Amino acid sequence: HDPSRGVSGLLIAAVVRSNDAKALDPMVKLVTTAAEPDRSRLTKDLGMAAALQRKGPLAEQLLALAVSDKALARPVVDGLLAGRKAAGSKFKPITLKSAPPLLSNESILPDAKRREQLAAVFNISAAGEVSFLKTDEHRRLFDLGKQHYAVICGACHQPHGKGQEFISPPLVDSEWVLGPPKRLIAIALDGAMGPITVDGQTYTIPQIQPVMPGLRINPEIDDEKLAAMLTYVRNEWGNGATPITPDMVKAYRDETEVRAPHTEAELKSIK
Repeated sequence: HDPSRGVSGLLIAAVVRSNDAKALDPMVKLVTTAAEPDRSRLTKDLGMAAALQRKGPLAEQLLALAVSDKALARPVVDGLLAGRKAAGSKFKPITLKSAPPLLSNESILPDAKRREQLAAVFNISAAGEVSFLKTDEHRRLFDLGKQHYAVICGACHQPHGKGQEFISPPLVDSEWVLGPPKRLIAIALDGAMGPITVDGQTYTIPQIQPVMPGLRINPEIDDEKLAAMLTYVRNEWGNGATPITPDMVKAYRDETEVRAPHTEAELKSIK
Protein backbone atom coordinates (compact mmCIF):
# COMPACT_ATOMS: atom_id res chain seq x y z
CA HIS A 1 0.00 0.00 0.00
CA ASP A 2 1.32 3.45 -0.94
CA PRO A 3 0.06 5.98 1.65
CA SER A 4 0.90 8.97 -0.55
CA ARG A 5 -1.37 7.64 -3.25
CA GLY A 6 -4.30 7.54 -0.87
CA VAL A 7 -3.70 11.10 0.30
CA SER A 8 -3.28 12.27 -3.30
CA GLY A 9 -6.56 10.67 -4.30
CA LEU A 10 -8.43 12.26 -1.39
CA LEU A 11 -7.06 15.71 -2.20
CA ILE A 12 -7.95 15.38 -5.87
CA ALA A 13 -11.44 14.14 -5.03
CA ALA A 14 -11.94 17.17 -2.78
CA VAL A 15 -10.85 19.57 -5.52
CA VAL A 16 -13.11 17.90 -8.09
CA ARG A 17 -16.05 18.09 -5.67
CA SER A 18 -15.44 21.78 -5.08
CA ASN A 19 -16.03 22.65 -8.77
CA ASP A 20 -13.25 25.22 -8.33
CA ALA A 21 -11.78 25.68 -11.81
CA LYS A 22 -8.84 27.67 -10.43
CA ALA A 23 -7.79 24.64 -8.41
CA LEU A 24 -8.75 21.92 -10.90
CA ASP A 25 -7.30 23.37 -14.13
CA PRO A 26 -3.68 23.29 -12.87
CA MET A 27 -4.14 19.64 -11.89
CA VAL A 28 -5.35 18.72 -15.37
CA LYS A 29 -2.47 20.69 -16.86
CA LEU A 30 -0.04 18.68 -14.72
CA VAL A 31 -1.20 15.56 -16.54
CA THR A 32 0.68 16.81 -19.61
CA THR A 33 3.77 18.10 -17.80
CA ALA A 34 4.47 15.93 -14.75
CA ALA A 35 7.08 13.18 -14.80
CA GLU A 36 6.33 9.52 -14.19
CA PRO A 37 5.17 7.89 -12.00
CA ASP A 38 3.41 11.01 -10.69
CA ARG A 39 1.74 11.70 -14.02
CA SER A 40 0.02 8.31 -14.25
CA ARG A 41 -0.98 8.42 -10.60
CA LEU A 42 -2.50 11.90 -10.96
CA THR A 43 -4.31 10.89 -14.15
CA LYS A 44 -5.82 7.80 -12.55
CA ASP A 45 -6.93 9.74 -9.47
CA LEU A 46 -8.58 12.40 -11.65
CA GLY A 47 -10.33 9.70 -13.68
CA MET A 48 -11.61 7.99 -10.56
CA ALA A 49 -12.95 11.28 -9.15
CA ALA A 50 -14.60 12.12 -12.49
CA ALA A 51 -16.48 8.80 -12.54
CA LEU A 52 -17.46 8.83 -8.87
CA GLN A 53 -18.76 12.39 -9.06
CA ARG A 54 -20.20 12.17 -12.60
CA LYS A 55 -18.11 15.07 -13.91
CA GLY A 56 -18.67 14.87 -17.67
CA PRO A 57 -16.44 17.79 -18.72
CA LEU A 58 -13.49 16.43 -16.71
CA ALA A 59 -14.01 12.92 -18.10
CA GLU A 60 -14.06 14.34 -21.65
CA GLN A 61 -10.84 16.26 -21.00
CA LEU A 62 -9.09 13.13 -19.77
CA LEU A 63 -10.38 11.00 -22.66
CA ALA A 64 -9.15 13.59 -25.16
CA LEU A 65 -5.72 13.60 -23.50
CA ALA A 66 -5.63 9.80 -23.77
CA VAL A 67 -6.12 10.05 -27.54
CA SER A 68 -3.46 12.72 -27.99
CA ASP A 69 -0.98 10.92 -25.72
CA LYS A 70 -1.23 7.12 -25.82
CA ALA A 71 0.76 6.79 -22.59
CA LEU A 72 -2.17 8.32 -20.73
CA ALA A 73 -4.76 5.86 -22.06
CA ARG A 74 -4.16 3.22 -19.41
CA PRO A 75 -4.31 5.50 -16.33
CA VAL A 76 -7.34 7.35 -17.72
CA VAL A 77 -9.26 4.12 -18.30
CA ASP A 78 -8.03 2.59 -15.03
CA GLY A 79 -9.23 5.65 -13.14
CA LEU A 80 -12.67 5.81 -14.76
CA LEU A 81 -13.24 2.09 -14.21
CA ALA A 82 -12.02 2.33 -10.61
CA GLY A 83 -14.52 5.13 -9.97
CA ARG A 84 -17.33 3.05 -11.42
CA LYS A 85 -16.34 0.08 -9.27
CA ALA A 86 -16.04 2.19 -6.12
CA ALA A 87 -19.56 3.59 -6.60
CA GLY A 88 -20.95 0.05 -6.73
CA SER A 89 -24.70 -0.31 -7.20
CA LYS A 90 -25.18 3.45 -6.79
CA PHE A 91 -23.18 4.26 -9.93
CA LYS A 92 -24.98 6.40 -12.48
CA PRO A 93 -23.45 6.69 -15.98
CA ILE A 94 -22.02 10.04 -17.01
CA THR A 95 -24.12 11.59 -19.76
CA LEU A 96 -22.13 12.77 -22.79
CA LYS A 97 -23.53 14.32 -25.97
CA SER A 98 -21.29 12.21 -28.23
CA ALA A 99 -19.21 9.05 -27.95
CA PRO A 100 -15.56 9.67 -27.00
CA PRO A 101 -13.20 8.73 -29.88
CA LEU A 102 -11.25 6.50 -27.48
CA LEU A 103 -14.18 4.06 -27.37
CA SER A 104 -13.66 3.12 -31.00
CA ASN A 105 -9.89 3.56 -31.23
CA GLU A 106 -8.49 0.03 -31.37
CA SER A 107 -4.92 1.19 -31.85
CA ILE A 108 -4.92 3.02 -28.51
CA LEU A 109 -7.30 0.70 -26.67
CA PRO A 110 -6.97 -2.71 -28.38
CA ASP A 111 -8.69 -4.73 -25.63
CA ALA A 112 -12.35 -5.07 -26.69
CA LYS A 113 -13.42 -5.95 -23.14
CA ARG A 114 -11.83 -2.78 -21.78
CA ARG A 115 -13.59 -0.71 -24.44
CA GLU A 116 -16.88 -2.34 -23.45
CA GLN A 117 -16.25 -1.66 -19.76
CA LEU A 118 -15.34 1.95 -20.51
CA ALA A 119 -18.49 2.43 -22.61
CA ALA A 120 -20.57 1.36 -19.58
CA VAL A 121 -19.24 4.38 -17.67
CA PHE A 122 -21.11 6.69 -20.05
CA ASN A 123 -24.60 7.34 -21.29
CA ILE A 124 -24.31 8.76 -24.80
CA SER A 125 -27.23 11.07 -25.56
CA ALA A 126 -27.32 13.65 -28.32
CA ALA A 127 -29.87 15.56 -26.30
CA GLY A 128 -27.76 15.56 -23.17
CA GLU A 129 -29.34 15.26 -19.74
CA VAL A 130 -32.96 16.23 -19.37
CA SER A 131 -33.16 19.75 -17.97
CA PHE A 132 -36.07 20.90 -15.85
CA LEU A 133 -34.81 24.48 -16.01
CA LYS A 134 -36.77 25.43 -19.10
CA THR A 135 -37.19 29.20 -18.73
CA ASP A 136 -35.01 32.20 -17.93
CA GLU A 137 -36.83 32.48 -14.59
CA HIS A 138 -36.03 28.85 -13.74
CA ARG A 139 -32.36 29.43 -14.50
CA ARG A 140 -32.37 32.68 -12.51
CA LEU A 141 -33.77 30.84 -9.49
CA PHE A 142 -31.17 28.08 -9.88
CA ASP A 143 -28.29 30.59 -10.02
CA LEU A 144 -29.66 32.53 -7.06
CA GLY A 145 -30.14 29.31 -5.15
CA LYS A 146 -26.56 28.26 -5.80
CA GLN A 147 -25.32 31.47 -4.16
CA HIS A 148 -27.56 31.18 -1.10
CA TYR A 149 -26.95 27.43 -0.71
CA ALA A 150 -23.21 28.03 -0.37
CA VAL A 151 -23.77 30.46 2.50
CA ILE A 152 -26.79 28.96 4.29
CA CYS A 153 -26.67 25.21 3.61
CA GLY A 154 -23.15 24.40 2.42
CA ALA A 155 -21.52 23.81 5.80
CA CYS A 156 -23.85 20.93 6.70
CA HIS A 157 -24.83 19.61 3.28
CA GLN A 158 -21.47 20.41 1.64
CA PRO A 159 -20.69 21.83 -1.84
CA HIS A 160 -20.96 18.32 -3.30
CA GLY A 161 -24.40 17.67 -1.80
CA LYS A 162 -23.34 14.41 -0.18
CA GLY A 163 -23.61 15.74 3.35
CA GLN A 164 -21.13 16.29 6.16
CA GLU A 165 -20.36 13.14 8.10
CA PHE A 166 -22.02 13.07 11.55
CA ILE A 167 -24.26 16.01 10.56
CA SER A 168 -26.51 15.44 7.54
CA PRO A 169 -27.54 12.81 4.97
CA PRO A 170 -26.92 13.30 1.23
CA LEU A 171 -29.06 15.47 -1.01
CA VAL A 172 -27.75 13.69 -4.11
CA ASP A 173 -30.30 11.14 -5.37
CA SER A 174 -32.45 11.84 -2.29
CA GLU A 175 -36.11 10.99 -2.70
CA TRP A 176 -36.89 13.79 -0.22
CA VAL A 177 -35.24 16.32 -2.52
CA LEU A 178 -36.62 14.90 -5.77
CA GLY A 179 -40.09 14.02 -4.51
CA PRO A 180 -43.22 16.17 -4.14
CA PRO A 181 -42.36 19.89 -3.95
CA LYS A 182 -44.67 20.42 -0.96
CA ARG A 183 -42.79 17.76 1.02
CA LEU A 184 -39.42 19.40 0.41
CA ILE A 185 -40.85 22.82 1.29
CA ALA A 186 -42.13 21.31 4.56
CA ILE A 187 -38.67 19.99 5.39
CA ALA A 188 -37.02 23.33 4.60
CA LEU A 189 -39.55 25.42 6.54
CA ASP A 190 -40.11 23.24 9.60
CA GLY A 191 -37.17 20.84 9.66
CA ALA A 192 -36.89 17.09 10.14
CA MET A 193 -36.03 14.83 13.06
CA GLY A 194 -35.20 11.25 13.90
CA PRO A 195 -33.91 8.49 11.64
CA ILE A 196 -34.44 9.06 7.93
CA THR A 197 -33.91 6.76 4.96
CA VAL A 198 -32.24 8.25 1.90
CA ASP A 199 -31.69 6.26 -1.29
CA GLY A 200 -32.05 2.96 0.54
CA GLN A 201 -29.82 3.78 3.52
CA THR A 202 -31.15 4.70 6.96
CA TYR A 203 -29.33 7.53 8.72
CA THR A 204 -29.54 8.03 12.47
CA ILE A 205 -27.36 9.16 15.37
CA PRO A 206 -24.32 9.29 15.24
CA GLN A 207 -24.31 9.36 11.41
CA ILE A 208 -26.39 12.54 11.45
CA GLN A 209 -27.62 15.09 13.97
CA PRO A 210 -30.95 14.22 15.64
CA VAL A 211 -32.70 17.34 14.32
CA MET A 212 -32.42 19.51 11.22
CA PRO A 213 -33.94 22.88 12.14
CA GLY A 214 -36.33 24.58 9.75
CA LEU A 215 -35.95 28.05 8.27
CA ARG A 216 -39.53 29.29 8.70
CA ILE A 217 -38.80 31.81 11.47
CA ASN A 218 -35.49 33.00 10.01
CA PRO A 219 -36.23 36.62 8.99
CA GLU A 220 -33.47 36.55 6.36
CA ILE A 221 -35.00 33.66 4.42
CA ASP A 222 -37.90 34.93 2.34
CA ASP A 223 -40.00 32.89 -0.07
CA GLU A 224 -37.79 33.67 -3.06
CA LYS A 225 -34.55 32.68 -1.32
CA LEU A 226 -36.03 29.41 -0.10
CA ALA A 227 -37.56 28.59 -3.49
CA ALA A 228 -34.23 29.34 -5.17
CA MET A 229 -32.25 27.06 -2.84
CA LEU A 230 -34.75 24.23 -3.26
CA THR A 231 -34.72 24.64 -7.04
CA TYR A 232 -30.92 24.48 -6.90
CA VAL A 233 -30.68 21.26 -4.87
CA ARG A 234 -33.31 19.61 -7.09
CA ASN A 235 -31.20 20.32 -10.19
CA GLU A 236 -27.55 20.05 -9.13
CA TRP A 237 -25.14 17.07 -8.79
CA GLY A 238 -27.03 15.03 -11.38
CA ASN A 239 -30.37 15.60 -9.66
CA GLY A 240 -33.28 16.63 -11.87
CA ALA A 241 -36.75 17.77 -10.83
CA THR A 242 -39.23 20.57 -11.44
CA PRO A 243 -38.32 23.99 -10.02
CA ILE A 244 -39.97 25.29 -6.86
CA THR A 245 -41.40 28.80 -7.16
CA PRO A 246 -41.74 31.52 -4.52
CA ASP A 247 -45.54 31.25 -4.86
CA MET A 248 -45.37 27.56 -3.91
CA VAL A 249 -43.37 28.38 -0.78
CA LYS A 250 -45.74 31.23 0.12
CA ALA A 251 -48.79 29.02 -0.31
CA TYR A 252 -47.41 26.34 2.01
CA ARG A 253 -46.24 28.93 4.53
CA ASP A 254 -49.70 30.56 4.58
CA GLU A 255 -51.62 27.31 4.99
CA THR A 256 -49.48 25.93 7.82
CA GLU A 257 -48.22 27.12 11.19
CA VAL A 258 -44.94 26.93 13.09
CA ARG A 259 -44.48 23.38 14.34
CA ALA A 260 -41.92 20.87 15.57
CA PRO A 261 -39.66 19.24 12.97
CA HIS A 262 -41.29 16.45 10.95
CA THR A 263 -40.60 12.75 11.44
CA GLU A 264 -40.11 10.53 8.40
CA ALA A 265 -43.61 9.09 8.82
CA GLU A 266 -45.13 12.57 8.92
CA LEU A 267 -43.24 13.64 5.82
CA LYS A 268 -44.50 10.63 3.87
CA SER A 269 -48.06 11.82 4.43
CA ILE A 270 -47.32 15.13 2.67
CA LYS A 271 -48.04 14.72 -1.03
